[in-house]
Amino acid sequence: MKKSILTYGLITGAVIIGSMLLGILNVSGFSQWLGYLIIVVAMTMIFIGVKRYRDQERGGVISFG
Repeated sequence: MKKSILTYGLITGAVIIGSMLLGILNVSGFSQWLGYLIIVVAMTMIFIGVKRYRDQERGGVISFG
């Protein structure tokens, strides 16, 4: 579990930090579209991380109890 958390957490963190740096440098004039793209990429990485954890470490099931 820790490996999945670190892997996908670091990737998501790198995406967010990279987007903040692009925003500070104001690289593109499409800041609103860039913001939405960053949100979609970050949420996708979280989804992929949870799915991978479910499939590989929990046998395809995540329960709440």
